[in-house]
Amino acid sequence: MKYILASIILFFIFACNKNPLSIGDNPEPIRVEEVDGLVSLSVGNYWAGMQYTCRNSTCDSIAKNLTDSMTVRVFEKRDIEIDGYIYNASFKENYFIKNNYVMDCKWLSFNGSDGLYLLGGISSSDSLFKKILQLKYPVSVGESWQVPHLVYDLYENRFLIDDTLTYTCISTNETIETPAGIFECYVYCYRLRPAEDVLDEWEHYLYYSPNIGNVATIIKSTVADYIIYKILLYDYLIK
Repeated sequence: MKYILASIILFFIFACNKNPLSIGDNPEPIRVEEVDGLVSLSVGNYWAGMQYTCRNSTCDSIAKNLTDSMTVRVFEKRDIEIDGYIYNASFKENYFIKNNYVMDCKWLSFNGSDGLYLLGGISSSDSLFKKILQLKYPVSVGESWQVPHLVYDLYENRFLIDDTLTYTCISTNETIETPAGIFECYVYCYRLRPAEDVLDEWEHYLYYSPNIGNVATIIKSTVADYIIYKILLYDYLIK
């Protein structure tokens, strides 16, 4: 009997030595280095955009009482872990000047080697961390990819993914003029239905100037075939 017991003990010693990661051990997370990408994400950077609600196809007529400005600013960088990888995420918040109001939900961004990632969001009541390739960079004209649509539900005060969108790059050198200057941009496009009970789909055109960021957003109605909303950069700071 003692020989059998000794054999069992030797077997388990050999097995543990052969596999040093015992039950409950976790490997060290791997750090992913950020690159100089589509958007400069240094703390203190900001982008101030004027928001216009349009009354005609060229947006020459503006609903002035609905015009507002919003500033997106990077206020912190912090390490977060997602699926065994560590990212030094940039935390961004939205500030509305007219109402002196900062939105509770914050968004996490990261420049990867293949583009701009959304890493999730946090608020006072909820958080969700997920690695989402939002804007490919570098990218070719005509290239498309699927992007989970992460949103913050203001009624339930929580983050959720409510759809999957198809993003397409439609230009890599389009010039656009804004109050902040003239920029050569990559242009990305996707379609989104504004509400479940609305038949219309809105086309979102995102204008990004490399190493600066989002300089314009133009939203068109596919049913009415005209611009209904746009945001143009009027001030920014890149460190």
